[in-house]
Amino acid sequence: VHDVWRQKLRQLKRGELLGAIESLVQDLDHHVDRKDALIGLLQTSLDAAESQQQRLLHAHVGTLDSLLTTLQGDLQGGCMYM
Repeated sequence: VHDVWRQKLRQLKRGELLGAIESLVQDLDHHVDRKDALIGLLQTSLDAAESQQQRLLHAHVGTLDSLLTTLQGDLQGGCMYM
């Protein structure tokens, strides 16, 4: 009698645990999907920021080159800044 009762309780507990595990798996999948989406958004933002940084660096170097060319021309032409 005790063995039969114990067997029934184990079956009930097993069913409860399997249900809890299934729920946890679904929660984990949901969280992983959300984090994957966030990582994708962050990667897109990072790519845009890197592209912008490269454009700004290129523009800055171009401005410095123009400034140096102008200053070198002024120095060769005898213009003094004082």
